[in-house]
Amino acid sequence: MKSTICNKGITIAITALIIGLTFTPTSISQLEKTTKNNNTNDRGPFTLQGVIKVNYNASELSEKIPPSGGYRLVHINVSYKVQGLLANALVPFIKRLWSHMPIELSIEDVPEWADIFIVPDVVYPEIDTKWKTDGALLFISVQNTTAPANIPNIIQLCLEPQYEYLRGPLGIITLVHSPNHTASLSFTVKYYPLISVVPENDTIVTPPGQVVVLPITIKNLGNAKTRITFDKLEYPDDWGVLIPSNIVLDINQEIQVSLVLRSPQNFIGNQTIRIALTPNYYAVPPGERRGLTEFISILAYYQP
Repeated sequence: MKSTICNKGITIAITALIIGLTFTPTSISQLEKTTKNNNTNDRGPFTLQGVIKVNYNASELSEKIPPSGGYRLVHINVSYKVQGLLANALVPFIKRLWSHMPIELSIEDVPEWADIFIVPDVVYPEIDTKWKTDGALLFISVQNTTAPANIPNIIQLCLEPQYEYLRGPLGIITLVHSPNHTASLSFTVKYYPLISVVPENDTIVTPPGQVVVLPITIKNLGNAKTRITFDKLEYPDDWGVLIPSNIVLDINQEIQVSLVLRSPQNFIGNQTIRIALTPNYYAVPPGERRGLTEFISILAYYQP
C-alpha cells in the first residue's frame, strides 16, 4: 500500500513538472546565477544535481618545466552531467530551456614567479545524464630563474557554473543545482644552474717565491642548492696554485673563496692562471645536471 502511494506521488510530481516545462512560457532570464546561495531549503526533493569532473593529460606535466623556457601546454577536459532520482525523465525537458552549461574557469594560488592562464576561460559542456565534455588549454610558464627547483607546486583550477541553480517556469521550482568545483594540478620546476664569479682583480703581483692571495666572490643565482666544482686548467708545474675543490651554496647565497698562488724563486715576467668553475645540483654526483662552466683568467706578473 505504502509503495503504491509513493509511486503515485512520484508519478504526479513528474507529470506536474513535465506539464509545467512543456506548456508554461519560459525565458532564459528565469535561469538564475546564484553561486553564493547555499540555502539548502531552496532545493526541493526532486532537485537534480549537476556534477563536474576534470581530467588532464598527466604526461604533459610529468616533465619538469625549465625556467625561462616558454609555455608548457596542458590539455584540460571539463565534463558535466546531471544526476538524480528523476534525471532521465526531466533532463530532456530541461534541455528545451538550456542545452549547455557554461562553466567559468579560473586559476588560484599562482606563484609570483609563474605565468599561468587558461584558454578559453568558459567551456560549454552539454547538459545530459551522461558525461559530456568540453576542452580547454592550460598555459604554464616559469618566468624567474630563482623559482624553486624539484619541489611540487600545486595550483587550483576553479570551475564555477554560470548557473548554479537552473529554475523552471516562473522561477519557482529549482530543477538542477550545480555547485562550484575545484581541481588541483601539480607541476615541478627544472633545476637551473647559474652562478656569478667575480675575482677581486684580474691581475696580481706575484714576487718570486712568495705566497699571494686573490679573493674571488661567488654567488648562486640558480634555483636550488648548488655544488660548485673548481678545476685548475692552466698553470706551470713549478707554480703553487691552491683553491677549494668544491663548495655548496644555497639559493642566492654568496661566499668568498681564496685563490692562493706561489711563484717560482726565479720568476720574472707574466703568467696566466686559468680556473674553471662548474655548478651542479648538490644532491647528485658531480658531472650530472651540469650547468655552464665559468672560466676566469688571472694574470700574475712581477717586474723588479
